Amino acid sequence: MSDRSTTLKSLLPHLLALVVMLLATAAYFAPSVFEGKRVKSNDINQSQGMQAEMWQYHDAEGEFPLWSNGMFGGMPTYQILYDTKSLMEPANKTLLLGNIMSKPWPPIFLMMAGFYFLLITLRTDWRLAAPVSIAYGLAASHIDLVAAGHMTKLVALAYVAPIVGSALLALRGRYLLGGGLFAFFVGCQVFANHLQITFYTFLVLLVLGVVHLIYAARAGEAARVLKGAGVLLAATLLAVATSAGRIWTTYEYTAETIRGESELTTKNAKAAGGTSDEDGLSKYYIFRWSYGIAETLNTLVPRFMGGSSTESFIYDAKTGTLITDTETFRVLNTSEAAVQSLLTEPKNARVREQFAQFQPYRGLQTTSNDIVNALIPKVPHYWGDQPFTEGPIYLGAVVWLLFFVGCFLVRGPARAWLLVATVFTLMLAWGSNLKFFNHFLVDYVPLFNKFRAVSMALGVTQFLALFLGVLGLREVFNETRPLAERRRGVLLGGAVVTGLILLTVVLSFTMDFLSVKESAANLPAELRNALAADRAALLRADAWRSLLFVGLGLGVLYTFVARKLGAVPVVVLVGMLALVDHWGIATRFLAYDDFQKYREFKGMFEPSEADNAILQDADPHYRVYDTSKGFSHALTSLHHKAVNGYHAAKLMRFSEYMQYLKNPNTHRHLHDQLNVRYFITPEGPRRNRSALGNAWFVDELRIVPDADAEYAAIADFEPGKTALLARAYADGLTDFRPRPDPNAKIALTSYHPDTLNYVYSAASDQFAVFSEVYYPPGKGWKVLLDGAPYEPFTKVNYLARGLKVPAGTHTLTMIFAPRSYYTGETIALIASILVLLAALLGLFFHFRGRTGDLSPQPLPTGTVTATPTKPRRTKADPKPRKKPGRRKR
Repeated sequence: MSDRSTTLKSLLPHLLALVVMLLATAAYFAPSVFEGKRVKSNDINQSQGMQAEMWQYHDAEGEFPLWSNGMFGGMPTYQILYDTKSLMEPANKTLLLGNIMSKPWPPIFLMMAGFYFLLITLRTDWRLAAPVSIAYGLAASHIDLVAAGHMTKLVALAYVAPIVGSALLALRGRYLLGGGLFAFFVGCQVFANHLQITFYTFLVLLVLGVVHLIYAARAGEAARVLKGAGVLLAATLLAVATSAGRIWTTYEYTAETIRGESELTTKNAKAAGGTSDEDGLSKYYIFRWSYGIAETLNTLVPRFMGGSSTESFIYDAKTGTLITDTETFRVLNTSEAAVQSLLTEPKNARVREQFAQFQPYRGLQTTSNDIVNALIPKVPHYWGDQPFTEGPIYLGAVVWLLFFVGCFLVRGPARAWLLVATVFTLMLAWGSNLKFFNHFLVDYVPLFNKFRAVSMALGVTQFLALFLGVLGLREVFNETRPLAERRRGVLLGGAVVTGLILLTVVLSFTMDFLSVKESAANLPAELRNALAADRAALLRADAWRSLLFVGLGLGVLYTFVARKLGAVPVVVLVGMLALVDHWGIATRFLAYDDFQKYREFKGMFEPSEADNAILQDADPHYRVYDTSKGFSHALTSLHHKAVNGYHAAKLMRFSEYMQYLKNPNTHRHLHDQLNVRYFITPEGPRRNRSALGNAWFVDELRIVPDADAEYAAIADFEPGKTALLARAYADGLTDFRPRPDPNAKIALTSYHPDTLNYVYSAASDQFAVFSEVYYPPGKGWKVLLDGAPYEPFTKVNYLARGLKVPAGTHTLTMIFAPRSYYTGETIALIASILVLLAALLGLFFHFRGRTGDLSPQPLPTGTVTATPTKPRRTKADPKPRKKPGRRKR
């Protein structure tokens, strides 16, 4: 048989495995795969608004603009939708089966395929690799990400396994293959643009490298590991360069956002994310979503801390019906004091008045929805440390069983680095609950203070736990190890995880089941007891569920070490148990009813009557503030240029300015400055007659000492007459005094997000203020006067742009053309070509050389063979003769 036929034959099992994975993915996501339905997700819906203006110009011109006025009065589009020359884009699209995160199921399939690749690089039999990879892809925590619409995070996590697999190849001496594939997969992960997951991935790789170097040094093989590490370092630099444009622009942009440094020094004027003395996010903002240390038991018993903040003990949002079989409902339905205790906020005054008109027993059943809607958030399932959560990060009872079996059976650097990395990621997720550790990282580890919601680290923990579990399962099947040793490892692993589950049951009788806010709210005793009873019931139900899966899994593993069942049936059964375990929890996050038809999905974005009324205005550029949706809402941007929006990295200045904007009644002049021509209220659209337009000339320049003084001054001034400048931005303007010219005019003549054209006329030099958000000119904005380069604009009124212009009639153009993007994209194209060549060369020489070190270690074909023992004597056997010895006297 030719080498070519041998290669094709060896690939057939892997192709079959991929087909089975695809079918499993399609089974869970059948509404999406076969019916074209979309997942109901707030983040996905919000992204439609974020990207609306960009797609409008892309459809007309074939390119995405680099600036958008769709949200927050204007911002770069680097973190909304990015147009790149890097070949990592088509590579990602191919791996996602032709989709760029627009459908929920391709990232899940990629998750399975990536984990399968890792196991194959470790010479794992495909019959073992396929079932556990399917269970990994459909892990409940991954389905939760789909339900929440966190697709970039999901795709970034999908690349963790193949990145680790490629790194292990390089550290084992397969430099070209491992280095080439490592560069490729890291490049794909960086392109997915969830840099927090990439950051955590490299922290885990650092642990991997240090542990392997220690073990190699003991064995006298440090040179091999160091050489492999050098290859991986070079591959990392090349992979990062494949997204040079995006990283460079993001680096520039980050300094201007809430993840950068504020100009303000007065604490009460700062945005939620920033501080004056820290370059990065505040510790409060970074650690706001910290996983409780006890809450970690959620990973084993999903409702240890109740579950989701969106689930209520009195109302089922999916069915739209009241839940009447809980203790909490019984108390609220019979006690006026219990209801009133939950309606203490001033905003609930109207609800309290309505409630007072009815008898308590009718309050939940027949009164207006306002009462029920006000109570629902006050009696959620979740009672943990986080402000709120969509659901627990459940790693799986069967996964934890395999993990602890691996702890007792796996030897060498694999166990060491996986244990250390697992504990490390758990400690990261604990955030402010482990201050001495995590505050040290924020203060001294580069980039750590650029990311928030440290609980994301548990996404990597999911991978680490199952990886060690699979290695443990391989050791269970390892016939070169004594059977008694393997049996002991299985029993000890089962004992540990069983003990942890029973611990949660014991704790259910000792905890008070109240959140910090609930404990401080002085709730009536009967309501406190009802909440505790309902939450304890949830905990115990899931504890017994997890115990059942652990028992079944332990039983299946023991049938192998007891010589009752073969390896292949055991693998299939363990894989099925893990899958069923996750499937049952995953449907709590994303069930069939959570998908919606595409026409219903698109129907959500149709303009309302208020939108249509505003759209009659033919002016190409004005802004809208939708007070009916709240400030953190991007759907206004579907049809208008909005000042409200939804984004995790808004500009710092706007975030600070936004504190004034939230109340247009008291700070209308700041809306006027942003040319907010319309307010959308619950009663309908309202025209703002005092909006200042796109640009205007002011009569006075008022120079103030610093940003604090400027920020304080904008609370009460007339932007149509006065421009406020902090001294740092007043270069060349200190002695300038504009002369009022009643005949001077300036107007916007054409609008494009990246190019604004104005025409003005004035008898004397004037100072113009523009309703556009200030972004440092050195980071992209250029000004042309009559087509020739002109001096850059400056920052006025804390957020707007200002520019001194000469007398006469002139055209003025502002163009956004950041060098970081154009130069960065050239670098990205070259680097991506090199990465693809390296990966292809590595694969070519691997298949050409057929060195054999990646050939699988097959599973035992039948029931396990016991370690030879002394044969048992039968009745037919002659009795053994006794050895001669001295006769006792």
